[in-house]
Amino acid sequence: MAPSPADKQKLKDAFNIWAKNYPAPDQPIIGFGPGNAMLSAKELNEAVQKETADGKSMLEALEYGVQREGIDKVVERLTRKPPKP
Repeated sequence: MAPSPADKQKLKDAFNIWAKNYPAPDQPIIGFGPGNAMLSAKELNEAVQKETADGKSMLEALEYGVQREGIDKVVERLTRKPPKP
């Protein structure tokens, strides 16, 4: 089941917070499929916000988490401050 527009926006807002708090925002962290470029947290966030193919893939993964645990839990995980080293 697809999230409501309001829940989708909550995910995008929470992902934006996650990306801004990521300790190395310009370091490549993930790629979608063989031959695709690795994306940094900053690039992945841009893809999520613009809902490009890669951004939609990330949103689908987050939406799966919402189905299993609920929107509040997923948002809380994305927006919690990283532990201090």
